[in-house]
Amino acid sequence: MAARATAAIFGAYGLAWGLAAFGAPLGVWSGLSPADAVMLASLIGLLVLPLASLWAFAVPRAAVGWLALGGGGAALTLLGGLMRTAAP
Repeated sequence: MAARATAAIFGAYGLAWGLAAFGAPLGVWSGLSPADAVMLASLIGLLVLPLASLWAFAVPRAAVGWLALGGGGAALTLLGGLMRTAAP
């Protein structure tokens, strides 16, 4: 149960952070102002955070939750960083 709780707290936060890190440059690339892109990506991350936390308790194995949430958050953060460096 402790593995699921830590996956729900830290993994979901990592996924929300990665989503915001990926969504902000994506919004700038799509034509939004930087402030609007960051705000929109952060609000979407806030919507995803409780859903991902609940999902961490619904998966059959805690390792799957850690892999999906933590790995997804890390991948989105990496892609967001790559998009920021390649921005026009």
